Amino acid sequence: MPLYEHVFLARQDASTQQVEELTAQMTGIVEQLGGKVVKMENWGVRSLTYRMNKNRKAHFVLLQHRWPFGGRRRDRAAGADQRRRDPLSHRSRR
Repeated sequence: MPLYEHVFLARQDASTQQVEELTAQMTGIVEQLGGKVVKMENWGVRSLTYRMNKNRKAHFVLLQHRWPFGGRRRDRAAGADQRRRDPLSHRSRR
């Protein structure tokens, strides 16, 4: 099974408890879709290189996880494929 790493950011004004709840929610999503979380690291509040939505700092969390399948199949299971698709794309194809 391939190993994937995701670093997600939470707003600086979020409490530590809120960040832990968000991490538990992300872990639940990975496990619900058939993956396995190998490692989780909370890197704490760090400075951003560039401002994002007027924020200069954010909570950083690293998730390392394995999936029994990869690529488009994983994205389809997560629903990411549906969000990317253009709603008018079926009209342009013949």
